[in-house]
Amino acid sequence: MPFFAHVDIFSEYRRIFYAIDNDLFFANSHRVVTYYIEMVFAGVTKLFIPASETTFYLADPSKSTASVQDYFLFLQDPYIFRYLFFFKLPYLLFDLGVAAVIWRFIDDPALKRVALLLWLFNPITLFATYIFGRFEVISLFFLVMTALQLKSHRVIAGSIFFGLSLHCREINLLFAPFLLIAVIDFKDPPLRSAVMVGFCALLIAFIYLLPDWLIPMLGDTSIFVD
Repeated sequence: MPFFAHVDIFSEYRRIFYAIDNDLFFANSHRVVTYYIEMVFAGVTKLFIPASETTFYLADPSKSTASVQDYFLFLQDPYIFRYLFFFKLPYLLFDLGVAAVIWRFIDDPALKRVALLLWLFNPITLFATYIFGRFEVISLFFLVMTALQLKSHRVIAGSIFFGLSLHCREINLLFAPFLLIAVIDFKDPPLRSAVMVGFCALLIAFIYLLPDWLIPMLGDTSIFVD
């Protein structure tokens, strides 16, 4: 896990360190769930590694994507492997969380073992998470939790998890129609189903829009704009 680096993971955590160092805990309404999860682990990182001000220096937060020169400076840092371990640690934990949800979701013992092996060892997620260093696995955790709640007929909990998934990756909004169809219980009267679908849609919309309402009261949401 610590032996692969990509400029994206450095850019991501350079923004996080900038926010921590400048007490900007409400600096971004974009992907807030991922943002705060990574902020917690960045804080843990600083307990074990003296974060280099030179390596993570960010002169202009509006141009926060690292340049090639910035990236090479990061690769030459003496603590590079420790940084990568702690930066990817939340991805590993959420990766295992997805595996646990898959295990609970599938009832057939033989099929759940196959599904678990496909998840844990398929090359696409291994590359994306631990080589490329992308945070999609956090988003996927909230999506599979949504599916698990819907399977258990906990539609409100499912809607909440889905709303949180939108603050990891906005593209998850493409799944919203399928979630709302899954909410429908065709054994119920049409009016009851319509009310439940409408309520879940409003709940998801509320969760999705809430940071845009709250965070401007607490900080500048235009810091990281590139």
